[in-house]
Amino acid sequence: MRLVEREMLLKFEELAETVQLVQGGLKIKAVEIVGLNKGKQYMDNIRELLETFAYAELVLLETRKRDFRSNRMQIYTLIFVEVALFIGLSVCTLSFLRRSFSNR
Repeated sequence: MRLVEREMLLKFEELAETVQLVQGGLKIKAVEIVGLNKGKQYMDNIRELLETFAYAELVLLETRKRDFRSNRMQIYTLIFVEVALFIGLSVCTLSFLRRSFSNR
């Protein structure tokens, strides 16, 4: 993002320079500066940098979504095993209690 900031500063400096020239009555000099297309190049660079940044963020988002799905499945599996063990333990406990009370 520092590259974007640098390009933006350059663009704003050029813009400020041309505005000052026009306000100072040097419109032809301002048109010459605009004609060099440096401002357009700065904006093209900013667009390219932002597209690269957006793509990198998209790749990172997809990676995080994949990790989230994987972790979610592990949690679901763990919960399923815990519930199954709890049910099994409940059945064993009830069976034990029935035998204990029926022997008295």
